[in-house]
Amino acid sequence: MVDRGNEGDMEVDEREFLASREGACSEDQGTSISKGQVRNVADKFVFLQGPETKFAHFLRFGHSTNAYSSGSRDLETKDAECVLELIRNGKGLRVVEMIKGFSEEHLAYKQDYIIYALAICCRSSETDASTKRAGYDVLSQVCKIPTHLFKFVDYCQKISIEQSSKSGWGRTHRKAISNWYIKHADVEDHLTLMAYHLYHLTKYRRRKGWTHRDVIRKSHLKIDKDFPRFVNNKLYPALKYLVMVAVKGKEFADSNDFTIEQQGLRGFKSSVLAKVITYIEQVKEARKKSHEDIEGLCRLISKHRFVREQIPTHFLNHKDVWIALSRHMPMTAMLRNLGKMSRLECLTEGSFGEQLVLSKIQNEELIISRKIHPMTFMVALNQYQEEKSGNGKKEWPALESVINALKVGFEISLKCIPPTNKHILLSFGATESMVDDSKKCIGMPSLSVSEAAAFLIKLTAKREESCELLVFSSNDCHPRSVEVDDSEEEIIHKLKMSDPSPTSDVSLPIKYALEKRKYDIDAFVILTDSNTSSGSVHPSKAFKSYCETVKPVRETDPQLVVCDMLSSSVTIGDPTDVNTLNISGFDYNVPRIINDFIRGDSRFGFS
Repeated sequence: MVDRGNEGDMEVDEREFLASREGACSEDQGTSISKGQVRNVADKFVFLQGPETKFAHFLRFGHSTNAYSSGSRDLETKDAECVLELIRNGKGLRVVEMIKGFSEEHLAYKQDYIIYALAICCRSSETDASTKRAGYDVLSQVCKIPTHLFKFVDYCQKISIEQSSKSGWGRTHRKAISNWYIKHADVEDHLTLMAYHLYHLTKYRRRKGWTHRDVIRKSHLKIDKDFPRFVNNKLYPALKYLVMVAVKGKEFADSNDFTIEQQGLRGFKSSVLAKVITYIEQVKEARKKSHEDIEGLCRLISKHRFVREQIPTHFLNHKDVWIALSRHMPMTAMLRNLGKMSRLECLTEGSFGEQLVLSKIQNEELIISRKIHPMTFMVALNQYQEEKSGNGKKEWPALESVINALKVGFEISLKCIPPTNKHILLSFGATESMVDDSKKCIGMPSLSVSEAAAFLIKLTAKREESCELLVFSSNDCHPRSVEVDDSEEEIIHKLKMSDPSPTSDVSLPIKYALEKRKYDIDAFVILTDSNTSSGSVHPSKAFKSYCETVKPVRETDPQLVVCDMLSSSVTIGDPTDVNTLNISGFDYNVPRIINDFIRGDSRFGFS
């Protein structure tokens, strides 16, 4: 890591400044400084994440402030009060426009937030008619795959029941859902989208408790009656057949008069319907294969590019099946299954499986085009070279060639993350819970807190030219030097203090920067458990003091990122401060979120 050094020649004297502000910064952390604070387990005050009317933040984070919670959470209308407020103020059409824009530009860290906001526009009792129409009009553009549609349906039903105790399957809603199935096949050149319907119909048969059968029956989809214009479309027979399969099964669809009539028409063998029937028959044949016919199953997998979810479970412990699946397996799926493939001896030295995996996981064009995040490679590398699953029940031999390829893939994936070009002070609160290897991150239970912190520090060291590392406790700070080529184990060793404290003073990194006259820090990134009880200054107050101290000698405001790796509800940072980002837990999105925030990516509302 590179330290740009102390800016000792700056004219601001922070001691004089702090002395002049003694009254403003002297509140003990046992004293509340805001109505938005609550007591933590140490009986000290921290900020509780609360909503504000910032719709872009909700679409991005699922919260109305600069606050991100890792892991899954059940969204409720109270979480999206900002959506309803905009609608009440006559800006419903703008809300729908923003939903569509965030979806098309992939600006949300989780698609769930966008889908939930759309569901509110379509189903809330407070929504006006024009907003509802606009919301349903963009349904197929926001919910691009069946999984998204099922989530939308589920959210809509929950919102309707919450407000009126009814399921909400009114005529407008039914027509919009029916139209979703028609939409992609309504243009003749959308053959690939028809294939997409077919692929998901046989892969994801149930999501969020919903199936295609449930949704189609609820929507009363009748292609002939409701969409007469579609009858002359060459994709019409295929879609009608798929609907019959989804609702009443393949046997009914095959024996239906409509199907028999289509099979008797001239040119049937080259039709889309014929291809759909063949594909579904092959999926069914794959599921009926006997244990002895592994070779036949592998031929079907290779020919039709079947994925793991389309294969009967009892075949997924066979080496040849996994080799066949790996030929067309997506990069992220392959990274997740390296241990499984090694355990089944698909990856042995000099084998075809080994060469196939090596060719994929260090393919620069593939990694960059798929925008595989370095964190994905870090986690895959860590787990693979551990040679056992997270619960320790499954073990495998790790190949050195695969380990080296993962390291190459990680280096390549760094190109997917633009550097912030900022001076960053990374700080790790070395409390007992933070250094306890048995403590797992909220949102990523496969990693201990220290492992996740080491990954983030390594990623920052690799990508940034100017950053420092600080380890702090309840009463002192310790700078740590981290080299670009340090391993995670070496970084973890540097994070662990000889005598960790039960709690920490999260304001220490900021006070340290003031005491050392480090006025050039662009961003503080503090990794903590929010179990702050020591010190005489609230962390948010300390940050405010730092900002005001350095204001005369800076063109831009400093930023503060507080990542509470062991909590899903409280935070140290002030949620009302636009220069503060609060993160609860730790998952794959966190490194990207921190990078976007520090860079000031305007697409995400950061500036």
